[in-house]
Amino acid sequence: MPQQPVADTALVVIAVAVSVQAMLIAGLCVAAFIAWRRVQTALSSATADLHARMDDLAEHVRSATGRVDAAASSIERIAEDAQAVAVGARRMASAVGGVVGTAVHTAAAPPALLAAAGSLLLSRWARRRSRPPLPAHQ
Repeated sequence: MPQQPVADTALVVIAVAVSVQAMLIAGLCVAAFIAWRRVQTALSSATADLHARMDDLAEHVRSATGRVDAAASSIERIAEDAQAVAVGARRMASAVGGVVGTAVHTAAAPPALLAAAGSLLLSRWARRRSRPPLPAHQ
């Protein structure tokens, strides 16, 4: 029975190969588990850093938004003040235009009209002066 030892040897080789394969698979599973834990830790750390950076960025955005709102408010106030100045200037221009118009009409009036107005005023003044004074109350 020389073939028996060959079969036994083959079974022993197969058993050893299966045992080595099982140990390799077990080692691979342990290594995969360790790698998975390291990846989870690294991802969790990276996520925490990302959240911290996003919080910083959000604070900067809030600050910039506040400054932009303040600038917009200032621009609105300046526009309102400029509008008030423009309205005042328009009123002044119309008032000056009225004064200039009156001065032009007065300067352009014929001397006869001025003489008539002067004589009318003098006659009213003379009438007032010629009236007897009113009696005093007793």
